Amino acid sequence: NKISINAIQSSLFILNDCKSANSLSCSGIRIYFPPRDNENNLPKSILRVGNNLNSISNQMEFYAINGWIDIDIEYSGEFIHANEGKMYCSTNYDNNCNFASKAWSCAQPTDICNNIGVVNANGESSSTTNMSTQQPVEEDGLPSFVSIISGLNSLWYIIGAIVVFLCCFLCLLLYLIRRSYRLHRTTAQQLKVAVDELKDFKHMHEILVGSRTDPESLLPNNNNNMPSIHVN
Repeated sequence: NKISINAIQSSLFILNDCKSANSLSCSGIRIYFPPRDNENNLPKSILRVGNNLNSISNQMEFYAINGWIDIDIEYSGEFIHANEGKMYCSTNYDNNCNFASKAWSCAQPTDICNNIGVVNANGESSSTTNMSTQQPVEEDGLPSFVSIISGLNSLWYIIGAIVVFLCCFLCLLLYLIRRSYRLHRTTAQQLKVAVDELKDFKHMHEILVGSRTDPESLLPNNNNNMPSIHVN
């Protein structure tokens, strides 16, 4: 018998375990998931599961209007059992895809259930298109190159912002250093002029002081050139 859970109207659906009992405890399960919370941009479904969520007894069936982005999966297993199943998505579950063999996503990166516009429980579409929280994978279970690059978009934005900030900081630092150097050079020139003026003032002061104590010292010394006069 297939276990079936209908949580389409739930405000929060959490499935715990599927790892501690025997391997058939959650095998071949069918789940109807509630659509994600558009206001908070968060899924309303959380799966905290392990290797017992498998398809040993039956193929698994997931029904999620927005596909994989409606589900937050915390998987502690290693895909040691069969992982066959179908994800049914869109408003009336008209679209579907096969599970990837070693990841919780569609087998093909281009499957619509990996990337579908957000729709609420009333079938109303949002203008925002979101990528699945689970990375699309190829058949061998390895993430595709396109999905990896797409997942790095936000990281590149952060790195770009950091680089721009560092460039602005370095430009400001360089400007302050150059401004400080110009001020230092101007100050040094002004100090040199002041020192020269002080030397000139000191020299003039010495001349003036000398003229007061010995006025004749200011006269030219021509005694040697004057003729001698003798009076008998």
